[in-house]
Amino acid sequence: MLDIMRRTRGARSVLFACYLAAILWIAAGEHRSPRAQAVPVPTPEKTLPAPGRPTPAPERPAPTPDKPVPGPALPNGSPTTPTPAPETPAPTPAKAPASPALPDADLARHPPALPETSATLALPNRSESPTPTPARPEPLAPSPGGEKPAVGPLVPGYTPPGPALLDSRRSFFRIGYLTPVNESPMGRPWFQDLKQALEKDAAVSRAMANAGISGVALRPCDHPEDMLQRMLQGEFDLVLCPALVYVRERMAESSHYRVVFRTLRPGRDFGDSRTGEQIRQRGVLFVRKGSSLGRSLSTPRGEEVKRLLRSTPLAVSGSYDAAGCFYIRKMLWEEYDHCEPGEFLYCGSPQEVVKAVVSGLCDAGACEESVLQEVLATVPAGVDGMRDLVTVLKTTKPVLTDPIVIQESYDPVSRSSELGQAVRDALRRFYQERGKTEPAAPRLEQGSDKDYDRMEEDVRLTRTTYRW
Repeated sequence: MLDIMRRTRGARSVLFACYLAAILWIAAGEHRSPRAQAVPVPTPEKTLPAPGRPTPAPERPAPTPDKPVPGPALPNGSPTTPTPAPETPAPTPAKAPASPALPDADLARHPPALPETSATLALPNRSESPTPTPARPEPLAPSPGGEKPAVGPLVPGYTPPGPALLDSRRSFFRIGYLTPVNESPMGRPWFQDLKQALEKDAAVSRAMANAGISGVALRPCDHPEDMLQRMLQGEFDLVLCPALVYVRERMAESSHYRVVFRTLRPGRDFGDSRTGEQIRQRGVLFVRKGSSLGRSLSTPRGEEVKRLLRSTPLAVSGSYDAAGCFYIRKMLWEEYDHCEPGEFLYCGSPQEVVKAVVSGLCDAGACEESVLQEVLATVPAGVDGMRDLVTVLKTTKPVLTDPIVIQESYDPVSRSSELGQAVRDALRRFYQERGKTEPAAPRLEQGSDKDYDRMEEDVRLTRTTYRW
């Protein structure tokens, strides 16, 4: 054994020396290998981005030759000592956040993506960019046909001027009226003709031009209460209104209107202004024949009458009907010891009141006397007993008819308004011409505020004493 070792000592020395040389040669070769040498990444030249484009995020610095990239593993399986990757600089508030870290080998193939938005705009020779100001759109030129140009999309931050208020008091002479609920001579065509007549009148046109008014505007109202509220705001310049609407408007703290005319309906109102007698109308209380209320009201007063009055509904057209509602209530209150119907059935028009009683929907009703006669006259003569279905029990005192009022600033008497005088004369001519071709058309009679003093006293009495 010792012999063998002595013989192979030289061979083993040679083998060890070869092995050591191989290790040194491999180590030196790996250090000089082109794969292990760092490939420098070309740094692009810094260029100034165009205005309006966001500033790109800073790129990751390329590795230098003194910091080699880790090479492949050694043959014995132990990897080479890796060099730590360069740290990414922390983003500053003025710059966009850095992109996620990528391997150095992929930087050239996959450059970092630009951020979607940027807080500032890069401007030439400016360190900071101001907040951009939206430009105002240029006015559009009118089209050749005279039509209004189409409005394009608005620029954010720019608010166009609002439209001009064309429907102002200085632009139109406004006429208020109640929308008719049934067929009558004074329907919508009537007021359209009145509007055209005023605009075509030479004196009215001249007075409107001097007052800065461009035309006449119609303002219909759906209900007397609606008309009253709009009159309290001074919305109309001329109003054809019910008598109670005008009286309640003048009872307000500041009244805006003055009476110019009172209406006369041929065949329905009575009185002759030529002899000094005022034009008036009357209201009636009527019941169906055979009703218990009719029998009780024909007997002397008693508790039975009060009980029936409180338990029987009364059909009326509306609370603003002076002859057909207000004075009927006042009459029953005074004649039957402060008693009145406990329930009212509002029908909307006096014609519907008569139909409600005749059809049996209600036992008692109240309306103008002339309307009751007109509706009963339409019943065919051959129908037996139809005209005798109702019986008139009570009739009110004469009541004033509805007025036509004008804005106080246009009063032709107290203010001597040029426009008020022209409108007054044109109204009188219009009604006269219509009366020649339409027998049922209303007429006009001269009126004043004093005509309605008595009605105002009655309304105040019902509010303070009767507490209606």
